[in-house]
Amino acid sequence: NRGFIFEDAQQPNRDFVEQWSADDPDGELFKIEDWFEFEFYEWGTSFQNVDATLEDFVDADGVKSRARYRWNFRKRAVRDSAHEYTRLFALAEALNLPEPAYTTQVEALVDVEQWMRAFAYRHVVGDWDAFGYRRGKNMYLYKPTHGKWQMYDWDVAFAFGLGDGPTANLFDAAHFDGSIDTVSERMYNHPPFRRSYLRALHDAV
Repeated sequence: NRGFIFEDAQQPNRDFVEQWSADDPDGELFKIEDWFEFEFYEWGTSFQNVDATLEDFVDADGVKSRARYRWNFRKRAVRDSAHEYTRLFALAEALNLPEPAYTTQVEALVDVEQWMRAFAYRHVVGDWDAFGYRRGKNMYLYKPTHGKWQMYDWDVAFAFGLGDGPTANLFDAAHFDGSIDTVSERMYNHPPFRRSYLRALHDAV
């Protein structure tokens, strides 16, 4: 009997950014997470969740809806303001542009190769509980001051049999309620981004 087994995990925070992005540590870090609404009339015993997505949400006056993004994209290691979402709004706008602007603008803002490798890793181990797979959560977004948006995996808990098995769809972006995260699905199906994803799967093999 060896007693308890403990896991030492590095929480993504300012120290994390300074270690993993040492050449550009002053950017913005966002935790991608569910937006939970609890049913208080049932004493909080049940809840509904809204998955994170980078769809383009605007208010009636045509301005980006900060309220719609802030629960799903929670600022961490804040240096400027917890209310500053300008760069995230620009990211969401680029990811929802029509062609031909879509490819150009996304590649200008996003490290596509790195994002698709983060998505591929999650699919390879079968952990569906993540943004870009079947849930809008358990990832971190980092926008360096000068570089492109990065995607970091977090809480890879449903892996190697606890989640999906080896025959699961490697391009699955469908949520449990049957809806599709249109942003992720579009990236998977867009030929230049799909090739990045396939390169990542090839390296995994």
